[in-house]
Amino acid sequence: MCLPPGVEASTGLQTSLFLCVSNGRMQGELDRPGEYRILGGKPSWSEENLAKLLATLGHPGHGWLPSEGVRLQFERMAVAGRVLPASDPREDVQIHRPFRVLMDSRTRPTRQGWERSSDLYLSTPRSMGKPMGEQNSSGTRDVTHDGRTPLRLALFSDVHGRLRLVLHLLRCWQIAHRMRLDGALIAGDLGCFPDPARFDRATRRWVEKDAEEAGFAKYFTGRNAAVDAFLDETEGRGPFSAVFCPIFFVPGNHEDYDYLESCASRKAGDGAPQGTFPVDAYGRVNCLRDGEVVVLGGAGRPALCVGGIWGIEKTSEFNQFRIREVSVARLGQLGPGSFDLLLTHDVPIGPYPYGSLQVTKVLQACKPKFHLFGHVKPKGRYRHRISGTPTESWVLRGVEFGSDCTGDIKDAMAILTWSGESGKIELVEERWLRVMRHATWSETWPGPRHGASA
Repeated sequence: MCLPPGVEASTGLQTSLFLCVSNGRMQGELDRPGEYRILGGKPSWSEENLAKLLATLGHPGHGWLPSEGVRLQFERMAVAGRVLPASDPREDVQIHRPFRVLMDSRTRPTRQGWERSSDLYLSTPRSMGKPMGEQNSSGTRDVTHDGRTPLRLALFSDVHGRLRLVLHLLRCWQIAHRMRLDGALIAGDLGCFPDPARFDRATRRWVEKDAEEAGFAKYFTGRNAAVDAFLDETEGRGPFSAVFCPIFFVPGNHEDYDYLESCASRKAGDGAPQGTFPVDAYGRVNCLRDGEVVVLGGAGRPALCVGGIWGIEKTSEFNQFRIREVSVARLGQLGPGSFDLLLTHDVPIGPYPYGSLQVTKVLQACKPKFHLFGHVKPKGRYRHRISGTPTESWVLRGVEFGSDCTGDIKDAMAILTWSGESGKIELVEERWLRVMRHATWSETWPGPRHGASA
Protein backbone atom coordinates (compact mmCIF):
# COMPACT_ATOMS: atom_id res chain seq x y z
CA MET A 1 0.00 0.00 0.00
CA CYS A 2 1.32 3.47 -0.79
CA LEU A 3 1.61 5.67 2.29
CA PRO A 4 1.49 9.48 2.19
CA PRO A 5 4.29 11.86 3.06
CA GLY A 6 4.66 13.58 6.42
CA VAL A 7 2.97 11.03 8.69
CA GLU A 8 4.34 10.63 12.22
CA ALA A 9 3.31 7.14 13.33
CA SER A 10 2.68 6.48 17.00
CA THR A 11 4.41 3.53 18.66
CA GLY A 12 2.63 0.22 18.33
CA LEU A 13 -0.07 1.55 16.03
CA GLN A 14 -1.39 -1.16 13.72
CA THR A 15 -4.20 -0.69 11.25
CA SER A 16 -5.67 -3.67 9.39
CA LEU A 17 -7.62 -2.63 6.34
CA PHE A 18 -10.04 -5.17 4.83
CA LEU A 19 -10.98 -4.32 1.26
CA CYS A 20 -13.62 -5.82 -0.97
CA VAL A 21 -14.15 -4.75 -4.58
CA SER A 22 -16.74 -6.82 -6.40
CA ASN A 23 -19.81 -6.35 -8.57
CA GLY A 24 -19.69 -2.58 -8.13
CA ARG A 25 -19.46 -2.83 -4.30
CA MET A 26 -16.54 -1.80 -2.12
CA GLN A 27 -16.47 -2.29 1.64
CA GLY A 28 -13.86 -1.58 4.32
CA GLU A 29 -13.50 -2.59 7.94
CA LEU A 30 -10.88 -1.61 10.48
CA ASP A 31 -9.26 -3.43 13.40
CA ARG A 32 -11.30 -6.59 13.18
CA PRO A 33 -9.52 -9.91 12.69
CA GLY A 34 -10.80 -12.56 10.36
CA GLU A 35 -11.51 -13.07 6.72
CA TYR A 36 -13.49 -11.19 4.14
CA ARG A 37 -15.90 -12.92 1.77
CA ILE A 38 -16.10 -11.77 -1.81
CA LEU A 39 -18.85 -12.77 -4.20
CA GLY A 40 -17.58 -13.60 -7.66
CA GLY A 41 -17.53 -10.95 -10.35
CA LYS A 42 -15.23 -8.44 -11.96
CA PRO A 43 -13.71 -6.14 -9.33
CA SER A 44 -15.01 -2.60 -9.70
CA TRP A 45 -15.91 0.44 -7.66
CA SER A 46 -17.34 3.92 -8.03
CA GLU A 47 -16.15 7.34 -6.94
CA GLU A 48 -18.94 7.33 -4.35
CA ASN A 49 -17.66 4.03 -2.95
CA LEU A 50 -14.15 5.44 -2.72
CA ALA A 51 -15.33 8.60 -0.96
CA LYS A 52 -17.26 6.52 1.59
CA LEU A 53 -14.23 4.39 2.38
CA LEU A 54 -11.98 7.44 2.79
CA ALA A 55 -14.55 8.90 5.17
CA THR A 56 -14.51 5.64 7.15
CA LEU A 57 -10.73 5.74 7.31
CA GLY A 58 -10.96 9.27 8.69
CA HIS A 59 -13.01 8.29 11.76
CA PRO A 60 -10.25 6.45 13.65
CA GLY A 61 -7.77 9.17 12.76
CA HIS A 62 -6.43 7.81 9.50
CA GLY A 63 -7.95 10.35 7.15
CA TRP A 64 -4.45 11.15 5.91
CA LEU A 65 -4.57 8.18 3.50
CA PRO A 66 -4.51 9.85 0.04
CA SER A 67 -7.28 8.97 -2.37
CA GLU A 68 -4.80 8.49 -5.22
CA GLY A 69 -2.79 5.99 -3.22
CA VAL A 70 -5.91 4.04 -2.20
CA ARG A 71 -7.21 4.09 -5.78
CA LEU A 72 -3.88 2.83 -7.11
CA GLN A 73 -3.90 -0.05 -4.63
CA PHE A 74 -7.45 -1.01 -5.67
CA GLU A 75 -6.38 -1.07 -9.31
CA ARG A 76 -3.44 -3.31 -8.44
CA MET A 77 -5.81 -5.68 -6.60
CA ALA A 78 -8.31 -5.68 -9.46
CA VAL A 79 -5.56 -6.43 -11.98
CA ALA A 80 -4.03 -9.14 -9.85
CA GLY A 81 -7.38 -10.80 -9.20
CA ARG A 82 -5.66 -13.09 -6.74
CA VAL A 83 -7.47 -14.13 -3.56
CA LEU A 84 -7.43 -17.02 -1.11
CA PRO A 85 -10.07 -19.74 -1.58
CA ALA A 86 -13.11 -19.83 0.66
CA SER A 87 -14.17 -22.74 2.79
CA ASP A 88 -17.69 -22.11 1.55
CA PRO A 89 -18.56 -24.85 -0.96
CA ARG A 90 -20.12 -22.38 -3.40
CA GLU A 91 -17.83 -21.88 -6.39
CA ASP A 92 -18.55 -18.17 -6.68
CA VAL A 93 -17.34 -17.32 -3.18
CA GLN A 94 -13.74 -16.44 -2.37
CA ILE A 95 -12.02 -14.94 0.63
CA HIS A 96 -9.70 -11.99 1.02
CA ARG A 97 -7.38 -12.14 3.95
CA PRO A 98 -6.35 -8.67 5.09
CA PHE A 99 -3.56 -6.62 3.70
CA ARG A 100 -2.19 -4.37 6.38
CA VAL A 101 -0.69 -0.96 6.69
CA LEU A 102 1.70 -1.56 9.57
CA MET A 103 3.18 1.44 11.32
CA ASP A 104 5.35 1.67 14.39
CA SER A 105 8.46 3.51 15.48
CA ARG A 106 10.48 1.64 12.86
CA THR A 107 8.33 2.57 9.84
CA ARG A 108 7.90 6.29 9.33
CA PRO A 109 6.79 7.56 5.94
CA THR A 110 8.82 10.59 4.91
CA ARG A 111 8.09 13.68 2.85
CA GLN A 112 10.16 12.22 0.05
CA GLY A 113 7.16 10.11 -0.94
CA TRP A 114 4.89 7.19 -0.22
CA GLU A 115 6.25 3.83 0.86
CA ARG A 116 4.66 0.56 -0.11
CA SER A 117 3.76 -2.02 2.47
CA SER A 118 5.00 -5.47 1.53
CA ASP A 119 2.40 -7.07 3.84
CA LEU A 120 -0.08 -7.74 1.05
CA TYR A 121 -1.82 -11.08 1.47
CA LEU A 122 -3.11 -12.17 -1.90
CA SER A 123 -2.62 -15.49 -3.66
CA THR A 124 -4.10 -17.61 -6.40
CA PRO A 125 -7.22 -19.69 -5.65
CA ARG A 126 -6.53 -23.42 -5.47
CA SER A 127 -9.42 -24.01 -7.81
CA MET A 128 -7.44 -22.28 -10.54
CA GLY A 129 -4.37 -24.45 -10.01
CA LYS A 130 -0.85 -23.14 -9.82
CA PRO A 131 -0.03 -21.08 -12.91
CA MET A 132 2.88 -22.68 -14.71
CA GLY A 133 3.52 -20.13 -17.42
CA GLU A 134 4.03 -20.78 -21.10
CA GLN A 135 6.93 -22.67 -22.56
CA ASN A 136 9.84 -20.57 -23.68
CA SER A 137 12.13 -21.37 -26.58
CA SER A 138 14.30 -23.67 -24.48
CA GLY A 139 11.31 -25.79 -23.51
CA THR A 140 11.30 -24.66 -19.88
CA ARG A 141 8.59 -22.69 -18.11
CA ASP A 142 9.07 -19.26 -16.62
CA VAL A 143 7.28 -18.35 -13.39
CA THR A 144 7.72 -15.69 -10.73
CA HIS A 145 8.67 -16.50 -7.13
CA ASP A 146 4.98 -16.75 -6.22
CA GLY A 147 4.05 -19.02 -9.13
CA ARG A 148 2.70 -16.44 -11.55
CA THR A 149 3.73 -16.03 -15.17
CA PRO A 150 5.86 -12.88 -15.60
CA LEU A 151 4.44 -9.92 -17.48
CA ARG A 152 6.20 -9.46 -20.83
CA LEU A 153 5.97 -6.24 -22.81
CA ALA A 154 7.62 -5.33 -26.09
CA LEU A 155 9.28 -1.90 -26.05
CA PHE A 156 9.75 0.52 -28.94
CA SER A 157 10.85 4.13 -29.19
CA ASP A 158 9.84 6.09 -32.34
CA VAL A 159 7.52 4.27 -34.76
CA HIS A 160 6.40 7.01 -37.19
CA GLY A 161 3.39 5.22 -38.65
CA ARG A 162 5.03 1.81 -39.11
CA LEU A 163 2.47 -0.03 -37.00
CA ARG A 164 2.22 -2.95 -39.41
CA LEU A 165 5.95 -3.48 -39.00
CA VAL A 166 5.49 -3.34 -35.21
CA LEU A 167 2.78 -6.02 -35.45
CA HIS A 168 5.09 -8.20 -37.53
CA LEU A 169 7.89 -7.82 -34.97
CA LEU A 170 5.48 -8.82 -32.21
CA ARG A 171 4.34 -11.98 -33.98
CA CYS A 172 7.89 -12.94 -34.96
CA TRP A 173 9.03 -12.70 -31.34
CA GLN A 174 6.06 -14.79 -30.21
CA ILE A 175 6.82 -17.47 -32.79
CA ALA A 176 10.53 -17.53 -31.92
CA HIS A 177 9.88 -17.80 -28.16
CA ARG A 178 6.66 -19.87 -28.29
CA MET A 179 4.84 -17.54 -25.91
CA ARG A 180 2.51 -14.58 -26.17
CA LEU A 181 3.37 -11.02 -25.32
CA ASP A 182 1.09 -9.18 -22.89
CA GLY A 183 1.41 -5.80 -24.59
CA ALA A 184 3.69 -3.27 -26.24
CA LEU A 185 4.81 0.21 -25.18
CA ILE A 186 5.74 2.93 -27.68
CA ALA A 187 7.58 6.04 -26.48
CA GLY A 188 5.97 8.65 -28.67
CA ASP A 189 5.97 9.59 -32.36
CA LEU A 190 3.48 6.86 -33.13
CA GLY A 191 2.69 8.84 -36.28
CA CYS A 192 -0.97 9.20 -35.30
CA PHE A 193 -2.21 11.18 -38.32
CA PRO A 194 -5.61 9.87 -39.50
CA ASP A 195 -5.82 12.49 -42.27
CA PRO A 196 -2.88 12.74 -44.72
CA ALA A 197 -3.81 16.39 -45.29
CA ARG A 198 -2.69 17.07 -41.71
CA PHE A 199 0.76 15.50 -42.00
CA ASP A 200 3.46 17.77 -40.64
CA ARG A 201 6.39 18.76 -42.85
CA ALA A 202 8.76 16.02 -41.63
CA THR A 203 6.14 13.31 -42.12
CA ARG A 204 5.41 14.46 -45.68
CA ARG A 205 9.11 14.32 -46.48
CA TRP A 206 9.48 10.77 -45.10
CA VAL A 207 6.34 9.46 -46.80
CA GLU A 208 8.01 10.12 -50.15
CA LYS A 209 10.74 7.65 -49.16
CA ASP A 210 8.71 5.08 -47.23
CA ALA A 211 4.94 4.72 -47.66
CA GLU A 212 4.68 2.99 -44.25
CA GLU A 213 5.27 6.40 -42.66
CA ALA A 214 1.61 7.04 -43.53
CA GLY A 215 0.64 3.68 -42.06
CA PHE A 216 -1.83 4.97 -39.46
CA ALA A 217 -3.85 6.97 -41.99
CA LYS A 218 -3.73 4.21 -44.60
CA TYR A 219 -4.42 1.14 -42.49
CA PHE A 220 -5.77 1.95 -39.01
CA THR A 221 -8.60 4.45 -39.47
CA GLY A 222 -10.94 1.67 -40.66
CA ARG A 223 -10.82 -2.09 -40.71
CA ASN A 224 -8.39 -3.24 -43.37
CA ALA A 225 -7.45 -6.67 -44.68
CA ALA A 226 -3.82 -5.53 -44.76
CA VAL A 227 -3.98 -5.21 -40.96
CA ASP A 228 -6.16 -8.26 -40.32
CA ALA A 229 -3.44 -10.39 -41.86
CA PHE A 230 -1.07 -9.32 -39.08
CA LEU A 231 -3.58 -9.78 -36.25
CA ASP A 232 -4.90 -13.21 -37.28
CA GLU A 233 -3.05 -16.51 -37.29
CA THR A 234 -0.90 -16.92 -40.39
CA GLU A 235 -1.31 -20.20 -42.20
CA GLY A 236 1.63 -22.48 -41.58
CA ARG A 237 3.15 -20.27 -38.87
CA GLY A 238 1.27 -21.63 -35.86
CA PRO A 239 -0.92 -20.07 -33.16
CA PHE A 240 1.71 -17.60 -31.93
CA SER A 241 1.55 -15.78 -35.27
CA ALA A 242 -1.72 -14.19 -34.12
CA VAL A 243 -1.25 -10.93 -32.22
CA PHE A 244 -3.77 -10.39 -29.43
CA CYS A 245 -1.90 -7.99 -27.17
CA PRO A 246 -2.77 -4.27 -26.90
CA ILE A 247 -0.38 -1.45 -27.78
CA PHE A 248 0.07 1.56 -25.47
CA PHE A 249 1.77 4.84 -26.32
CA VAL A 250 2.31 8.45 -25.31
CA PRO A 251 2.23 11.11 -28.04
CA GLY A 252 5.43 12.73 -29.27
CA ASN A 253 5.95 15.77 -31.46
CA HIS A 254 4.77 14.10 -34.68
CA GLU A 255 1.08 13.43 -34.03
CA ASP A 256 -2.24 15.08 -34.81
CA TYR A 257 -3.05 16.52 -31.37
CA ASP A 258 -6.48 17.75 -32.42
CA TYR A 259 -7.37 14.17 -33.30
CA LEU A 260 -5.94 12.86 -30.01
CA GLU A 261 -7.98 15.38 -28.04
CA SER A 262 -11.11 14.31 -29.94
CA CYS A 263 -10.42 10.68 -29.00
CA ALA A 264 -9.81 11.50 -25.32
CA SER A 265 -13.55 11.38 -24.57
CA ARG A 266 -13.63 7.69 -25.48
CA LYS A 267 -13.79 5.10 -22.74
CA ALA A 268 -10.97 2.60 -22.29
CA GLY A 269 -11.11 -0.15 -24.88
CA ASP A 270 -11.95 -3.78 -24.15
CA GLY A 271 -9.23 -5.23 -21.96
CA ALA A 272 -7.43 -1.89 -21.67
CA PRO A 273 -6.99 -0.23 -18.25
CA GLN A 274 -8.61 2.96 -17.06
CA GLY A 275 -6.48 5.99 -17.89
CA THR A 276 -6.20 5.02 -21.56
CA PHE A 277 -8.31 5.55 -24.69
CA PRO A 278 -8.21 3.86 -28.13
CA VAL A 279 -7.22 5.85 -31.21
CA ASP A 280 -7.53 3.25 -33.99
CA ALA A 281 -10.41 1.41 -35.64
CA TYR A 282 -9.48 -1.90 -33.99
CA GLY A 283 -9.29 -0.60 -30.43
CA ARG A 284 -5.79 -2.08 -30.19
CA VAL A 285 -3.73 1.12 -30.10
CA ASN A 286 -4.30 2.92 -26.81
CA CYS A 287 -3.06 6.33 -25.67
CA LEU A 288 -2.11 6.89 -22.02
CA ARG A 289 -3.75 9.97 -20.58
CA ASP A 290 -1.30 12.77 -19.92
CA GLY A 291 0.14 12.80 -16.41
CA GLU A 292 -1.76 9.74 -15.20
CA VAL A 293 -0.75 6.32 -13.90
CA VAL A 294 -2.25 3.17 -15.42
CA VAL A 295 -1.96 -0.43 -14.24
CA LEU A 296 -1.05 -3.06 -16.83
CA GLY A 297 -1.30 -6.78 -16.18
CA GLY A 298 -3.97 -9.24 -15.18
CA ALA A 299 -4.93 -12.82 -16.04
CA GLY A 300 -2.38 -14.14 -13.58
CA ARG A 301 0.27 -11.61 -14.58
CA PRO A 302 1.95 -9.22 -12.09
CA ALA A 303 0.73 -5.61 -12.13
CA LEU A 304 2.98 -2.94 -13.66
CA CYS A 305 2.18 0.74 -12.90
CA VAL A 306 3.06 3.03 -15.81
CA GLY A 307 3.13 6.84 -15.71
CA GLY A 308 2.92 8.78 -18.96
CA ILE A 309 3.94 12.27 -20.14
CA TRP A 310 3.01 13.65 -23.56
CA GLY A 311 5.16 15.74 -25.88
CA ILE A 312 8.53 17.47 -25.60
CA GLU A 313 9.74 20.40 -23.52
CA LYS A 314 12.03 22.44 -25.78
CA THR A 315 9.62 23.87 -28.28
CA SER A 316 7.46 26.95 -28.61
CA GLU A 317 4.90 27.43 -25.87
CA PHE A 318 2.28 27.71 -28.62
CA ASN A 319 2.89 24.17 -29.91
CA GLN A 320 0.30 21.61 -28.87
CA PHE A 321 3.00 19.03 -28.27
CA ARG A 322 4.81 21.06 -25.61
CA ILE A 323 5.02 19.21 -22.27
CA ARG A 324 2.32 20.42 -19.88
CA GLU A 325 3.61 21.46 -16.49
CA VAL A 326 0.35 20.44 -14.82
CA SER A 327 0.85 16.86 -16.01
CA VAL A 328 4.42 16.83 -14.74
CA ALA A 329 3.28 18.18 -11.36
CA ARG A 330 0.50 15.58 -11.12
CA LEU A 331 2.99 12.73 -11.49
CA GLY A 332 5.80 14.32 -9.49
CA GLN A 333 3.70 14.82 -6.38
CA LEU A 334 2.97 11.07 -6.16
CA GLY A 335 6.52 10.48 -4.94
CA PRO A 336 8.81 7.41 -4.85
CA GLY A 337 7.27 4.03 -5.53
CA SER A 338 4.08 5.43 -7.05
CA PHE A 339 4.73 3.78 -10.42
CA ASP A 340 7.21 1.29 -11.87
CA LEU A 341 7.88 2.68 -15.35
CA LEU A 342 7.76 6.19 -16.81
CA LEU A 343 6.87 6.41 -20.51
CA THR A 344 7.82 9.65 -22.26
CA HIS A 345 8.84 10.84 -25.69
CA ASP A 346 11.25 13.50 -24.44
CA VAL A 347 14.70 12.63 -23.14
CA PRO A 348 16.11 13.11 -19.64
CA ILE A 349 19.06 15.32 -18.75
CA GLY A 350 22.21 13.30 -18.23
CA PRO A 351 22.36 11.02 -21.25
CA TYR A 352 21.61 14.08 -23.39
CA PRO A 353 22.63 17.58 -22.18
CA TYR A 354 19.74 19.14 -24.11
CA GLY A 355 17.24 16.84 -22.38
CA SER A 356 14.04 17.78 -20.60
CA LEU A 357 14.26 19.20 -17.08
CA GLN A 358 10.58 18.35 -16.58
CA VAL A 359 11.09 14.65 -17.36
CA THR A 360 14.19 14.57 -15.18
CA LYS A 361 12.28 16.11 -12.26
CA VAL A 362 9.65 13.37 -12.41
CA LEU A 363 12.33 10.67 -12.50
CA GLN A 364 14.10 12.16 -9.49
CA ALA A 365 10.85 12.66 -7.54
CA CYS A 366 9.25 9.27 -8.26
CA LYS A 367 12.30 7.05 -8.80
CA PRO A 368 10.63 4.42 -11.01
CA LYS A 369 12.56 1.27 -11.80
CA PHE A 370 12.42 1.91 -15.55
CA HIS A 371 12.03 4.76 -18.03
CA LEU A 372 11.45 4.41 -21.78
CA PHE A 373 11.87 7.41 -24.08
CA GLY A 374 12.43 8.25 -27.75
CA HIS A 375 12.99 11.44 -29.81
CA VAL A 376 16.73 10.85 -30.37
CA LYS A 377 19.03 8.49 -32.24
CA PRO A 378 20.84 6.48 -29.52
CA LYS A 379 24.07 5.87 -31.47
CA GLY A 380 24.83 2.51 -29.92
CA ARG A 381 24.05 3.25 -26.28
CA TYR A 382 20.59 2.27 -25.15
CA ARG A 383 20.62 2.04 -21.35
CA HIS A 384 21.40 5.02 -19.11
CA ARG A 385 21.42 5.87 -15.43
CA ILE A 386 19.83 9.08 -14.17
CA SER A 387 21.62 10.97 -11.38
CA GLY A 388 19.89 10.70 -8.02
CA THR A 389 17.68 7.78 -9.03
CA PRO A 390 17.85 3.98 -9.28
CA THR A 391 16.12 4.24 -12.67
CA GLU A 392 17.23 2.40 -15.80
CA SER A 393 16.44 4.83 -18.62
CA TRP A 394 16.18 3.21 -22.06
CA VAL A 395 15.99 4.51 -25.62
CA LEU A 396 15.91 2.34 -28.74
CA ARG A 397 16.54 2.89 -32.41
CA GLY A 398 13.53 4.05 -34.36
CA VAL A 399 11.47 1.45 -36.20
CA GLU A 400 12.79 2.43 -39.62
CA PHE A 401 15.29 1.24 -42.23
CA GLY A 402 17.36 4.42 -42.40
CA SER A 403 16.98 7.64 -44.33
CA ASP A 404 17.45 5.86 -47.67
CA CYS A 405 15.55 2.68 -46.65
CA THR A 406 18.61 0.47 -47.23
CA GLY A 407 19.52 -0.22 -43.60
CA ASP A 408 18.29 -2.62 -40.93
CA ILE A 409 16.20 -2.28 -37.77
CA LYS A 410 18.71 -3.80 -35.37
CA ASP A 411 18.19 -2.60 -31.77
CA ALA A 412 14.72 -1.24 -32.50
CA MET A 413 12.95 -3.66 -30.12
CA ALA A 414 13.41 -4.73 -26.50
CA ILE A 415 11.48 -6.91 -24.05
CA LEU A 416 10.57 -6.01 -20.48
CA THR A 417 10.09 -9.05 -18.23
CA TRP A 418 8.35 -7.99 -15.00
CA SER A 419 7.90 -10.21 -11.94
CA GLY A 420 5.96 -7.77 -9.78
CA GLU A 421 8.74 -6.21 -7.73
CA SER A 422 11.66 -6.43 -10.13
CA GLY A 423 12.29 -6.82 -13.82
CA LYS A 424 14.78 -6.66 -16.65
CA ILE A 425 14.92 -5.12 -20.11
CA GLU A 426 16.78 -6.93 -22.88
CA LEU A 427 17.40 -5.96 -26.50
CA VAL A 428 16.03 -8.34 -29.12
CA GLU A 429 19.17 -9.33 -31.00
CA GLU A 430 18.02 -12.43 -32.84
CA ARG A 431 18.86 -13.12 -36.44
CA TRP A 432 15.32 -12.86 -37.78
CA LEU A 433 15.25 -9.20 -36.72
CA ARG A 434 18.78 -8.37 -37.84
CA VAL A 435 18.19 -9.58 -41.39
CA MET A 436 14.91 -7.72 -41.96
CA ARG A 437 15.06 -5.20 -44.79
CA HIS A 438 12.68 -2.62 -46.17
CA ALA A 439 11.63 -4.57 -49.25
CA THR A 440 11.22 -7.97 -47.59
CA TRP A 441 10.34 -7.42 -43.91
CA SER A 442 6.83 -8.88 -44.17
CA GLU A 443 8.30 -12.08 -45.65
CA THR A 444 11.00 -12.53 -43.00
CA TRP A 445 10.17 -15.03 -40.27
CA PRO A 446 11.97 -16.81 -37.44
CA GLY A 447 13.34 -20.14 -38.58
CA PRO A 448 15.13 -22.94 -36.72
CA ARG A 449 17.26 -21.59 -33.87
CA HIS A 450 15.71 -18.15 -34.42
CA GLY A 451 17.08 -17.88 -37.94
CA ALA A 452 15.15 -16.11 -40.68
CA SER A 453 13.28 -17.84 -43.43
CA ALA A 454 11.51 -16.25 -46.35
